[in-house]
Amino acid sequence: MFPNLCVNGQCENVFGMFRCNCDQGYKLDNTGGNCTDIDECENPLNCQYGTCVNRRGSYICQCPPDFESNPTGTGCIDRRTGYCYMEVPLSGSGRRGICNDRIALDVSRATCCCTVGRGWGQTVGFCEPCPPNGTAEADQLCPGGSGFKPNLITLDLE
Repeated sequence: MFPNLCVNGQCENVFGMFRCNCDQGYKLDNTGGNCTDIDECENPLNCQYGTCVNRRGSYICQCPPDFESNPTGTGCIDRRTGYCYMEVPLSGSGRRGICNDRIALDVSRATCCCTVGRGWGQTVGFCEPCPPNGTAEADQLCPGGSGFKPNLITLDLE
């Protein structure tokens, strides 16, 4: 009867009026008569470490090279493995340098930096510092906080 009523949802007849029940990924607009797409990419927690692409009623994460989608498809996981270090003197650029005191090998950046590591890299002796605790980068890398182990891999200290 009203084809433009409750678009992207179901119209429920309630005594003397109607109500729109929106499909998943949609929200009721200001008129109360239609459902509009929710832009999930506006939430910074969606699609961590990837590029969020909004779709009608949903979103997808596009992961960069060496990353893969997590099991729920809501973010990307860094699958690279490398060396974990305790001592990280900075080079002139302030970001990468020669690292000493290797404590683990074949571990992810998150496993290293969220436990006891101070630097991580894929080349022996050359690494980047772990993000300082309390920064947005550290919070994203270690959502459980300092000491949180992000996966089931045991950190094998040498």
